[in-house]
Amino acid sequence: MPLIHVITNYVVMNDNANALLSFGASPAMAMLQEEAYDFTAISNAMYINIKYLLSLTREDVQL
Repeated sequence: MPLIHVITNYVVMNDNANALLSFGASPAMAMLQEEAYDFTAISNAMYINIKYLLSLTREDVQL
C-alpha cells in the first residue's frame, strides 16, 4: 500500500483521501511545516492541489 503525501485544502481533503483509498493507497495529510519535510522523505508519492499552493505564502512553501 503506497503512502501518499497529500497537500490540498480542507474542503476537499476527505474526498481526496477517499479517492486514494479506493485505489489502494494510504493517504496522509501532513500540513504543518515542521512535519512536511520528514513526511515527504518517507512517502512513496505526493499529490498536490495546485490551487492550494497558489494561496500559500512564501514562508509556507520554503522547506
